[in-house]
Amino acid sequence: MSITPDEALAETLAIRVQLDALDPSSPEYRKLELRRRELVQAAQEATYLARSPDSVRSEIAHLEQRLASFEDDKIDVPAWQTAMPTINDPTAHSSRLNEKMDANTQLDRDAIEQQIERLKKALNR
Repeated sequence: MSITPDEALAETLAIRVQLDALDPSSPEYRKLELRRRELVQAAQEATYLARSPDSVRSEIAHLEQRLASFEDDKIDVPAWQTAMPTINDPTAHSSRLNEKMDANTQLDRDAIEQQIERLKKALNR
């Protein structure tokens, strides 16, 4: 789609006005919402292409560090606690917390991965 960010913004604002007047369950609403999303994505891609490659690489590195930080936040059980046989499972508490942290951050991780993918695609153009 070859559209300038200014054209995308103008059309998005016009669609927003139309959406406000429509019922969210109508087919026309869904079509307009889909078009609005396409315009937003096209404008984002255009801005990515206009950015300095160094800036894009820097943002990719930052986002990759952010993804890695989700793993760093997990609770590790010290090796000495798992080395000897015990009645209680020393990893039981931490594994439940880690699973909950994974579930709570899944949407954030997915969004960051998608952002990284879009930036890498723009960088390779």
